[in-house]
Amino acid sequence: MKSNYNGFRGWLNYIRDYNDNKDFTNENLREKELNDKINELNDEIEKSSYIAREKDNLIALKDKRIEAMGNKISSYAKRNDELRSVVETLSKENDVINEQLKIKELARRKTAGQVGGLKAKISVLKKDLARANQKINWLSNNQKAPTKEEILAYELQMKKVEKKLKKDID
Repeated sequence: MKSNYNGFRGWLNYIRDYNDNKDFTNENLREKELNDKINELNDEIEKSSYIAREKDNLIALKDKRIEAMGNKISSYAKRNDELRSVVETLSKENDVINEQLKIKELARRKTAGQVGGLKAKISVLKKDLARANQKINWLSNNQKAPTKEEILAYELQMKKVEKKLKKDID
């Protein structure tokens, strides 16, 4: 029995050693797995910290761009205000000029009406003058020359008129 007992004891020692080795190898494997997980997590932490730094850099760059665009917008707003004031002054000047133009257009129409009336009178007077010239020409061409007796009678009649005027004056 002693040999069985020693055999049994050896077998128990063998199983204990096996279990101890098994636990040791399992611990090594677990440790290795945990170390791998730690390394993966460290890599992820590095990547996320790199991403966070890049994100911060991009946010800073975006803020700089926003500030630059804000400055441009404010300069454009100032320029826009200046241009609006110029447009307002030019609009006011344009309104004044339009009023002056209306006044001058009314004056032009009045003078055009007067000119039209004067042209009508001129054309009537030209017609009358043409008729008078035609009558004068006709009379001068168709009138007979006065005789000597008619001339003497006219002169005698004029002398009588002159004497009468002298008497009236004295």
